[in-house]
Amino acid sequence: MKQRVTDATVGKPLGIILSMALPLMAGNIFQNLYSVVDTAVVGRFLGINALAAVGNTGWLHYMILSIIIGVTQGAGIHIANRFGAKDIVSLRKAIAGLFTISAVLCAAMTALVQLSIRPVLLLLGFSPEIIGLSERYLRIYFAAIPIIVFYNALDAVMRSMGDTKTPFIAMITGALTNIVLDLLFIAVFGMGVAGAAAASVIAQAASVIVCLPAAVRMREYMPERSSFRDNAQTVRKELRLALPLALQHAVTAGGGLFVTHALNGYAVTFVAAFTATERLYGLMELSGMAVGYALSVFISQNIGAGKYSRVRTGSKSAAIVAMGISLVISSVLILFGRSVLSLFISNDDPAGFTATLDTAYRYLKIMCSWLPILYMLHIYRCALNGLADTVTPMLSGALEFCTRVFMTTAAVRLWSENAILRTEPMAWLTAAVLLTTVYLFRQHRLPRTDAAVVSEPQDT
Repeated sequence: MKQRVTDATVGKPLGIILSMALPLMAGNIFQNLYSVVDTAVVGRFLGINALAAVGNTGWLHYMILSIIIGVTQGAGIHIANRFGAKDIVSLRKAIAGLFTISAVLCAAMTALVQLSIRPVLLLLGFSPEIIGLSERYLRIYFAAIPIIVFYNALDAVMRSMGDTKTPFIAMITGALTNIVLDLLFIAVFGMGVAGAAAASVIAQAASVIVCLPAAVRMREYMPERSSFRDNAQTVRKELRLALPLALQHAVTAGGGLFVTHALNGYAVTFVAAFTATERLYGLMELSGMAVGYALSVFISQNIGAGKYSRVRTGSKSAAIVAMGISLVISSVLILFGRSVLSLFISNDDPAGFTATLDTAYRYLKIMCSWLPILYMLHIYRCALNGLADTVTPMLSGALEFCTRVFMTTAAVRLWSENAILRTEPMAWLTAAVLLTTVYLFRQHRLPRTDAAVVSEPQDT
């Protein structure tokens, strides 16, 4: 069976980055499509309260999922570096380290999340109309944490070695499974928000099943029993990369939870409008995330190979491509966004429908105007990750947190709901300025000539 790994240390940088990014773009769109379908089906069939209940859990989803992704991606940086260095022994140890970390993460998060769901919802001020629905949805969804961790560990291994086609197929499979089951569980069986959660859980399992044959094809790189022995040094190295990334995502999500708390002080129609636009925002940023992740793998492999000139060329090309994509997406959504948003909102109450749609479209236009800034944030955050700098991205997450707190407390007193609608763009801006400045400085300090690869010392 043919492997799908990509050696990013040879070939034209832009072509390599795009070859990895395009499957990620398409796959991410399909993966997030089922989030959009969740929202559309819930909003259409179950009403505005259910839409607010499911949508208002978005930042809680983000916090848990992004911690998992941050840990696995952080370890993936080291895997990509060893793959680029063509050091098979240390590559196997790196993958073994990721599997070890994932097992511990899985056990800890499964218990912690289930215990904290109800207290967190109460702390965030979820209204009586929606708190029961939100809790039911989250308990079912996060019962699948072991599946989510396993999938993201496999995904990180494949992407780190340039295989973005398998994650693409896995995400398409998951998305299509979720769409079919959403309609079946909610529209046909009448399972309510529990049906939406169950559909997502089964979709995650389908994605794992797709990844398993690809893992078998990569068996020459996969850890042997000896790879897990005396591997503490590798685990520590990966944790040094992974923990700042996980903390960055957690802090960013913490700022989002401030926004959620502020939203819960508004009418349900406003919360529903915010939810509808946030679902589109998830799709809007996907291309930037895909190009950024491909750039991270590209940089990490080339740093491992000592090819610094390719790092400079690749990062410049990725930034230009990302900027162009963001402008196209912004233009399309400003033109057609109102029609798309109307798909998420039940029209049983004409007055509520109009109020919700007007607010949602106003928020969407603000998001679109600032989308290029968000794309630069993703490009340079991922570029720093590729340089094994996960501390600066963590600090950028802290800046986002502070900005969200400011906008939802001090600024909201001056501008009311207008501040809430501008919270995300302002958070993007503060983080992007830091990330771009630090990356350009670090890139300038890279050696001007390529270097011979030095193998990583083995654990003893």
